[in-house]
Amino acid sequence: MKFRIFIFILFIFEPVNIFTTITRGQDTLIRLSDTTSQVSSQEVPDKPSEASLLFEKKCYSCHNIGQGDKKGPDLKGLSDRRSKEWLNLYIVSPSAMRKSGDPATLELYEKYAPEEMTDQDLSETEIKLLLDFIDELTLENKAFIPAGARLVREPLPEDIPLGRKLFTGELAFQKGSFACIGCHHIASVGMFGGGTLGPELTNANTKYNVPELINIMKYPNFPLMTEVMKGKEINDEEIVQLIAFLQDVNTRQSDVESESLHLLYWGIGMTLLLFLFSSWIWRNRFVPVRSKLYKTVYRSWHTRSNIIQQNLNSADTSAHTSFDK
Repeated sequence: MKFRIFIFILFIFEPVNIFTTITRGQDTLIRLSDTTSQVSSQEVPDKPSEASLLFEKKCYSCHNIGQGDKKGPDLKGLSDRRSKEWLNLYIVSPSAMRKSGDPATLELYEKYAPEEMTDQDLSETEIKLLLDFIDELTLENKAFIPAGARLVREPLPEDIPLGRKLFTGELAFQKGSFACIGCHHIASVGMFGGGTLGPELTNANTKYNVPELINIMKYPNFPLMTEVMKGKEINDEEIVQLIAFLQDVNTRQSDVESESLHLLYWGIGMTLLLFLFSSWIWRNRFVPVRSKLYKTVYRSWHTRSNIIQQNLNSADTSAHTSFDK
């Protein structure tokens, strides 16, 4: 009976998981195609200037030019909003500007919290080069497209498990970079989840477009990430695999609630089975003792019954003997 109940629960709930897996695979293939289109549609310059490369490595992780705010403000028209003197001070040490109580700095910190711009190790020449580059794109009404925003090839479905293994550390990076899961968390990845030093990446493909993700992996302009990845850069093939995995995570996120419900059903089913099993154990806990007791009582009753029967037989025999006399 208990086995039949288990089979019934399995039959009812397992198709939910199968359907979810099939749907997820189809959605992933579609999204991977969209990813490739997104990258190829970007008008990436073939020969980027020195200023363009510098902006890509030092600024693009947090800032756009002409494509809207990211973790920090869009820098289009920056010189119209801030003076050169203020910008030179702020770029070098935004933390010092904040401590000094500068109103514009405090306004930026409040608007983009919890993100905070870190102090930048840039020379005066480099700062001038960057500001002139921003002004140039602003005047030309052009958006900044990073030169390194191209994938070396199209992501394929087989890249997804490889990207997952790179993320969790099951597969080592070629140059020995640390596993992403040490600092980043993705829902349903890893038995105990990931780290919290870096941002949560479950919706990475929603927060960042593909060129931005490529840029962050190539030029991680974040103090801790820059330090731990120094000399351990992620190669182009590994970037493709990680992009495929992150794209798949983004697709699967819509199924998280369904998976949670599936686990809930399984939990309820297993709890029911445990309850039935425990109930059976409880009901039969005294069987060995009762069995001995029943045997003892039965033997006693049987013995007494025999004695009574013998007495009745003896009395009947005596009565017949007296009657015959």
